[in-house]
Amino acid sequence: MARVILVDPSPRAPFAGIRSPGGLLLACAGDAARAALAADGHDAGSIDAMPEAGRRGLWRRLLAGQGLPASLLADEAGLDRFLGVVAANLRAMVAARLAPLPAGPEVTVFTAARRPPGWGDALAEWETLLAGRATPMPVEADHWSILGAPDLARRIRALPR
Repeated sequence: MARVILVDPSPRAPFAGIRSPGGLLLACAGDAARAALAADGHDAGSIDAMPEAGRRGLWRRLLAGQGLPASLLADEAGLDRFLGVVAANLRAMVAARLAPLPAGPEVTVFTAARRPPGWGDALAEWETLLAGRATPMPVEADHWSILGAPDLARRIRALPR
């Protein structure tokens, strides 16, 4: 392995405390979506109190434009399965035991310049695994938009091969 590229590795702590559907939605929302939800008076408690159809509507609003097929967003059962997978992946991420990288590969870490509240330092949880071999390289994006950031693609292509 010649190079490891990490794109905005997330901390596990913010996801460890998800205890409700509203908490999951807010944990997965980017900066703009969280601000829009707050402006509409939504917090975890108000989202939890909504009927299921209302929560699905908020998820559809959150996920629109994220590259998911429109058919997924229109299908209630499909959307429910998708959200179940998201929740299961977050539970697995929180429970995972992380192991240090083997010696040798170069490590490049691109981090989102805009971090959600409570996420702290981009590499805090990863420092022991990376053994000081990586410096965060900020990209103008948040965690949920970084993969679509034109600057990220350009910078990855510019890495030495």
